[in-house]
Amino acid sequence: FFVTIGSHFAFMFRFLRFFPFIAGGHCVRMIHGISSGLGAPPSAQASPVSMKPSRGPSGASPLEPVLSLQRGQPSTELRPAALVQRAFQMYFETSLESQVEALQYGRENAGSTALRNVLATFLTREYQEEVSAESLFTVPGASSGMELCASVLGKPGEVVCVEDPTYFLAPPIFENHGLSVVSVPVDEDGLRTDLLAARLESGEMRIRMLYTIPYHHNPASVQLSEARKRHLVELSLKHDFVVVSDDAYHLLSFEPMPPTNHSLPYYYEQAVKALPRDSPLSGRGGVVSVGTFSKLLGPGLRFGWMQSAPASLNKRFDSWGYIVSGNSPC
Repeated sequence: FFVTIGSHFAFMFRFLRFFPFIAGGHCVRMIHGISSGLGAPPSAQASPVSMKPSRGPSGASPLEPVLSLQRGQPSTELRPAALVQRAFQMYFETSLESQVEALQYGRENAGSTALRNVLATFLTREYQEEVSAESLFTVPGASSGMELCASVLGKPGEVVCVEDPTYFLAPPIFENHGLSVVSVPVDEDGLRTDLLAARLESGEMRIRMLYTIPYHHNPASVQLSEARKRHLVELSLKHDFVVVSDDAYHLLSFEPMPPTNHSLPYYYEQAVKALPRDSPLSGRGGVVSVGTFSKLLGPGLRFGWMQSAPASLNKRFDSWGYIVSGNSPC
C-alpha cells in the first residue's frame, strides 16, 4: 500500500493545497484539498469540537463551540480519505502477490527499497538537498523512531540532553531506557549551542545523544538558526554524540521555506566534507532525523522514517532485535 501511495507523492503534492493553522503553540500545515474528484475542501477546523458554557450579559449559560488545540493532529475533515481509499484499491488490485505481500512481515529490515526510493525523491525536493534511499529507515511513526534511537544509541546510565522547554513526551521515552536527561535552554534562535559547548568543554557533562526540534519547535515556536545548526553538528563531531532531530513539523509552514530548509543530516555531511584528510574527528557523532506522515496524511497510517548521517548508522538499527523479527512490509 505504501509503495502505491508513495508512487503518487509527486502527483499528490502537485495538487494538494495546504491549510496552515496553529495547534499547541507550533505551526501545523494540513492538507486542504485535492483538485480533482474530491470536491471543494471544507473549512479547516481543529477536532474535536466540544461545547463549553459561556455566560452572557443576562447571566445565561449558552453552549458555545470550542476548538481543541490540545493535539497536533490533522482535522478529521481535512484527511484525504478518498485518496487513501483509492491507493488501497490500486495496490490490492495490482496482483495476487501484492495482496499476499501486504499482510506479511517486511522482507527488508530498513523498509521496502521501492518505497525508500520514492521517499528519497520526495525529501530531496522538499528539503532542497540530496537525500539517498540508503540513508532512510522506515518506522511506524516518529515516536517509534525516537524509541528506536533510545534503544540502540544509548545505554542505561548514559546521558541525553534535551532542550528546555521540549516536547513533553520526549524525556520519558529516554528515561524508560535508563538514560539520564539533562537540559539546555532555547531562545529566539533555538537551542543555545554556546551554553551546550561551554558545558561540554568544561567537562560538566558528557552526553551520548542530544534531542532537538530544529523546525517549528513544540512548544517554543522557534527555529534553530543557520549558524547554530552548523555549530551543533560541529559539537557532535568534536564530542562524539548523536543528534536526534525531531522533524515531525519540518515540512509544515505558513510561508515557503527558505533555501536553508535543509535537514540536520545535510549540515553534518557538510561538516564532515570540510574536515581535513585523516582527521581524528572522521566517523564520530552523527545525526538521525526522525520524520513522519502523521501530520501530512494522518497518524492512523503509522508511517514514519529516520534519515541518518552517516548512512552507516542504519546498520545499528538494522541488526536490532525487534527489527530483525519483522519490520513493517512498507
